[in-house]
Amino acid sequence: MSQTETDWAPVEKLLPLVVDAAWEKKARNIIALDTRETTPHGDVIVICSGTTDRHVRAISDNVERALT
Repeated sequence: MSQTETDWAPVEKLLPLVVDAAWEKKARNIIALDTRETTPHGDVIVICSGTTDRHVRAISDNVERALT
């Protein structure tokens, strides 16, 4: 069965998971941009930074784990 739009969790539930997962790994400058009015590709873009490549990978891995 393919996923339909109704199978996706609303951004209001996912955004805190993403931000918390990034925060747990000490991400810096976490920003969430609401793009619902400007692009059809997504509702929110979350941007953050890390201090090293390894740190950024740890943040990314933790966010991915939080969403699976």
